[in-house]
Formats: sequence, C-alpha cells, structure tokens
Amino acid sequence: TTIATATEYSNHFHDFGYAGVLLLGADPITLESHFDVYYNYIHDSTRPTVGDNAYGIAFTASSSASAWPKYATARYNFVDNIKTWEGIECHGGSHIYFLDNYVKNFGKVGIWAGGDPRQEHIPSTSDNIYIERNIVERSPTKEGQGTFILQFSSANDVVPSNIVIRDNEIFYTARPSTSSFSGIRVGNVNGAIVSGNKIYNGPTVPGNSGVFITHNYADYGNNNLTITNNTISDWGPAITIDGEYITGLVELSKNTILNPPQSPSIRQTNTPFSSSANLLIYNNIFLAEMGYSNVFYWPHGIASGGQVTLKNNILAWSSPTSGSYIHLGPVSGNLDSDNNLYYNGVSSNPFYYAGSSRNWEYWTNTLGYDTHGFGPNTNPEFVSVSDFSFLPTSPAIDAGVDVGLPYSGSVPDIGVFEFQG
Repeated sequence: TTIATATEYSNHFHDFGYAGVLLLGADPITLESHFDVYYNYIHDSTRPTVGDNAYGIAFTASSSASAWPKYATARYNFVDNIKTWEGIECHGGSHIYFLDNYVKNFGKVGIWAGGDPRQEHIPSTSDNIYIERNIVERSPTKEGQGTFILQFSSANDVVPSNIVIRDNEIFYTARPSTSSFSGIRVGNVNGAIVSGNKIYNGPTVPGNSGVFITHNYADYGNNNLTITNNTISDWGPAITIDGEYITGLVELSKNTILNPPQSPSIRQTNTPFSSSANLLIYNNIFLAEMGYSNVFYWPHGIASGGQVTLKNNILAWSSPTSGSYIHLGPVSGNLDSDNNLYYNGVSSNPFYYAGSSRNWEYWTNTLGYDTHGFGPNTNPEFVSVSDFSFLPTSPAIDAGVDVGLPYSGSVPDIGVFEFQG
C-alpha cells in the first residue's frame, strides 16, 4: 500500500536499454492479459538521446500479438530517470490501470495512455484507462519536451473512451525559466474526466499549459470531456484549448486557477471554438497574475453554430491590473455569459470585443452579457489570499444560477467553494 523507494522494493531494474518491464499482447484464447507490475524500483535507462525510445514500464503489442493488452495494472512503482521517452505507458489497450506510482525525471512523457495503429493485424483500442493518484515530477534541468501525463491517439480508426485522469500530483522539483512541457494533455477522446489533479510549480515564463485540450494526429476532436476540481497554480497558460477540436460537449467546472505566469487563465489557439462546440465553463476561480493583460484570451472567437456558456465564475487578477477580463474575437455562434464576478480590474474598458476595448455598460447593456453579474471590480471577499472560501459578507454567496452542479442552500454561490455559514 506504499510506493516503492530506492531502498524498499520487490524488484530492482536499472541500466537497461529499451525497457525495464515490457509486457506484450494478450492470451490468444481469452484475448485478456492480466498483467500486474507492482512495487518495483526502475531507473536509469542507458539510451542517451531523446530520439531513442526507452521505457520504464510498457504495455503494448508485437507483430505476433493476438490483441492489445486488456486488464493490466502498474501500481506502487518508483520509476526514475528514463532519459529519452516514457516513464510508464501503453500504446493501446483496454482496462489499463496506472495507479499510485511515482514517476520522476523522464525524457518525453511521464505517463502515456495511447491508441496506436502500429500493429495493423489487430484492431486499435484505447478505452477504460485509469491514471490515478500518481506523483509525476521532473527536474527543470532535464532536456526534452512533452507532457507529464498524456492521453493520446494516433489512430483515425480508434476514438479513446472512458479515460480517467484523477487525483494526480504534477510538478517541477524547482520552477524552470523555460518549459516545453504541459501538465496534462488530452486529445481525440469521446468520454474522459480530468479531475482532482494538482498541477503546480511550473515555469516562471509562459510555456506549455497546465491542461492542454488539443488533437493528437487523428482528427476526431474532443467530446464528452469533463475537467473538474483541479488546481493549477504558477503554470501558464493554465488551460489551452485548440478551438476547432472542441467537437462536442466539454465542461470546465470547479477548477481553481492561480497565477499562470505572464499568461491567461484560458488561451484559445489558432482557430475559433468550432461550429459543433458546446463548451460549458461553470463555477471556476480564474486568478491571473498581476500585470498580465488578459484573464481569458479568446482572439479567434466562436464559429457559427458553436456554443460557449460562462456562468458562476470569478475572473480576477491577484492585484489591481489594467487589462481585459475577456479578450474575445468574432462571435458568429453564441456566448451565454451571466452570473460571473469580475475583480481587480482597474481599466475603464475591461473587456475586448469586436476589435475594441469595451466598458461594463457595453458588455452588459449593449451585448446583454452578465446582466446578473458583478463588475467591473467587485471584491468577492475571500477569507484570505490562500483560502478561496468566502467571508459571510461576500456578494458571491447565493448569487449564482443552477447549472446542474451540487450546491448548498436554495441558490448556488459563484466560484468553487460553497459558503457553509
């Protein structure tokens, strides 16, 4: 029930080339694997460059395999210094469990869950994959680029489903001055939850994101994806969204976003939110770093047919700042923004819309947004700078609207934490 250490373990694997533990395929009769890799200390691959594959623990399939792995677990392992590629990974499979591991100092990805077409004689699969309660840490001096936890599909014929990335701790040992690593990256999925993760101590300048919603080679997009109850601090941009790859329902709810360095809380890249997007943003706290110009940076807007709903959120800076709460490009689709609270903006025109900076009256009366909101500089009255629950006098208490999330009392509060009185 504890993670292996450098002195306490069941097996010790080190100074290997391709993999510490490599398990392939499935039983040809049952098409099940039942691989269990528990409580091992695995460290120091010998392949020297990032382009050379090396793995701490890998579940995959060979050219003679009957199926991708099914029922495989890696748990309580300590995987350290896999110089070139992944700490723990699967190239595909079903009912794969990566639980309670400690992955440290990896070249490409800490934990990778994939769907891969490389064995064309067996159908690609990527479903029921659980990545939970892992610690993933990286030294700022390690080379390479990638992701701490990656859900990935490179196969056009497989859409990953029932992917769970929950209660993991992701951080740098010390904050780097540059970074090409995201905390969690999700792409091409129909059914996933990213919940309860702590992502912190990221780069001191903008790098890759705390959470990156994108695509990975295949072009299905993202649907039925929920990102909830995560804390992302000092990692920026905190959330990046490839607009065109929101192809259905994506919910961001109850997340606490703190001080992404010189970056927005949510950044939209390259394209508008797509014509089939249904992006729900409910009951979050977005606290941008003092002095950065935007809390949300959505310069490409919303395509015709697309829907973005923004309710019960707190958008603020850590100290009074002149900038835009929302920098919004062309809205051909629909934005439903209401019951949000805006704080610490000192500009007279704290919104950017249709090519110009706009004031609160334009935002509410002309555009019809946040007619039940609080702004442009309303103090939410947090308990302290580190406790984001409310004082009894907070205007956010009972000021939200029911969006289907649990709440106390007769009316929801704005923000993440319900006032308990």
